[in-house]
Amino acid sequence: MLTESIIAIAILAIVFSLFFSVAIYSRNICYKHFYELKAKSQYNQLKMLIERDFFIRRRSQIECAHKDAKKFCMGFWEESDEELKYIVYDIHIKPDSENGEVVFFRRYCMNQDTLNGEYETYCEAIIHHIAMGTYIVPNRVYYNDFTELFKGTVYTDGEVLNFNYGDYQYTFPL
Repeated sequence: MLTESIIAIAILAIVFSLFFSVAIYSRNICYKHFYELKAKSQYNQLKMLIERDFFIRRRSQIECAHKDAKKFCMGFWEESDEELKYIVYDIHIKPDSENGEVVFFRRYCMNQDTLNGEYETYCEAIIHHIAMGTYIVPNRVYYNDFTELFKGTVYTDGEVLNFNYGDYQYTFPL
């Protein structure tokens, strides 16, 4: 009787350990797939935002400004939600990067409240600097930091800014 109890407990322990190991393995596989889908989803959302900004909502020419070969900003007017906004993309490239690896990627948005509010003079100066080709960071306005999500390259040959993201390559004159 004692032997049968010990054997039953041992078999039960083996069954439970197998059950828990299969459950943990399945959970790990599910989490792996979940995080892969999440990363791909974020990548596609950023790609869609960039495409909408550049090709659908843009209402002006894209103006590029650069400080040196490693810091750029692009500014343009866009219309969304029946409101005219000024958008600035601020891009920094890794200093020792041969292929244009981006280490800083932010999108600044100046809506009508910002453009006509207390920062009106500040916003006008930013727009003027970018239009003149002078690099400036609009640090007093709303921004989204997409540095961790951006999986592309940016490089220049001195005359044009090549912006590669996903399957697309965009070229803008400097």
